[in-house]
Amino acid sequence: SLPVKLTHAGLNHSLFGGLAAESGDALAFHFFHYEEVSRLPEDAVILATTKDSPAIAIDYGGGWRSVQFHPEASHSTFQHWVDEGIIRPPPSEIAYCPLASGRTLLAN
Repeated sequence: SLPVKLTHAGLNHSLFGGLAAESGDALAFHFFHYEEVSRLPEDAVILATTKDSPAIAIDYGGGWRSVQFHPEASHSTFQHWVDEGIIRPPPSEIAYCPLASGRTLLAN
């Protein structure tokens, strides 16, 4: 699980409704890869970032959005994948833990 910081656009975006703190405090989501967006289309709007990636949630317009984390998978799913050797275990400081943010994001 890693902290995700909402941009000004992200704080006001329906994708993060019910999750965004007024102060822009970081939320946490589950990750298991290290890919990132390197170039955005001209009209795309960055909604969230991490300390290592400047574009972790994006609104492309026309109802198209993307995230570079996995709101659909629970911490127990990730732990199962670790136990089965499908993915590497994360460092202990970012170990997978229960999060409500993924379910809320998917409902939005």
